[in-house]
Amino acid sequence: MRPLKNDYKYCKWKGGTGKTTVATNLAMAIGSDVQLLDCDVEEPNSHLFINPVFEKTITVTTPVPEVDKKNATSVENATKYVNSKL
Repeated sequence: MRPLKNDYKYCKWKGGTGKTTVATNLAMAIGSDVQLLDCDVEEPNSHLFINPVFEKTITVTTPVPEVDKKNATSVENATKYVNSKL
């Protein structure tokens, strides 16, 4: 991957403000040598606007620790137990 000459970031937490529309249009205006990263946690959907050809996909998961209910008698105890398993 080549070093970035221009690095644009566009973010705002409020939903429905057109973030994806602006980001995808900016990426398309820049041209073919661009990387568009849609980091929306709930529903990344920039691909709907640009119809990309994916070279590869990677499944990413986040481990969720199991809580032993007998040790989780309070929020404090549950937090200690979960943190000890990470």
